[in-house]
Amino acid sequence: MTRIRITTFLISVAALLLLAASASAADTSLLYSVTSKDLRVTGSGHALRVSVPANAPLSWFTDRPDRKAGSSTASALVSGWQANGFSADPPNAAIVTSGKAGSMQTIVTLRDPKQGNGRVSFRYTVLAKGKMLGMRTNGHPRAGRYNGELFVDDATLAPCSA
Repeated sequence: MTRIRITTFLISVAALLLLAASASAADTSLLYSVTSKDLRVTGSGHALRVSVPANAPLSWFTDRPDRKAGSSTASALVSGWQANGFSADPPNAAIVTSGKAGSMQTIVTLRDPKQGNGRVSFRYTVLAKGKMLGMRTNGHPRAGRYNGELFVDDATLAPCSA
């Protein structure tokens, strides 16, 4: 009887440790930042898309307590889309653009990643009460080309390093 209790206890402890490790890994979130001198906005109405070159530099980092960081390219966003759970729960993002009319930031939700012709693109929907990471929507970019950044929050997996 004692051997069964000890075995049951050890199995329970092992299961709790596995759950804690899984929860800890799931709690680690990453922010992706893609910078491009050729960020493009296309479409209108409900068919808006944002795109950047597939080889645009992507930086990622985690918050405390891990404080990890790395780099890759924008194509890693598309290749890791499913693994990060973005298909089921699309990420929030900030599109930050600068051009002749000045700079603006637009808080959006990204969906429908595409890769082709040397670019990656995402359909986006502007969030009604756009706020993310202390940033607020202060404008909506018109179709065109911009210097810009795309901040994507909240991934769980780091992309493969370039």
